[in-house]
Amino acid sequence: MTTKHTQPPLLVQSAPSGLNVRRIKADFPILDQKIGDRHLVYLDNAASSQKPRVVINALLDYYRKINSNIHRGLHTLAERATAAYEQTREHTARFIGGTRPE
Repeated sequence: MTTKHTQPPLLVQSAPSGLNVRRIKADFPILDQKIGDRHLVYLDNAASSQKPRVVINALLDYYRKINSNIHRGLHTLAERATAAYEQTREHTARFIGGTRPE
């Protein structure tokens, strides 16, 4: 008796319903460029993932306003950085369904 194995197609002809690829791509500023005469498509995510605009803006805001060590200093920047760090931990825990102090 022979078993026939079928494999899914390698190429997806269209994006899933409701997925706005253009809008998602617009969130990644680095993709708004051409390499030669072709639009950049970045697939080396195992090495480094490209960042959406919201992440870039958050990093810029951090470096402009609160760049400091956390849990180490008593000065204003350290306190701001620590508060931002702890707030991010709480948001992340809620997002993944975890509880503190995980």
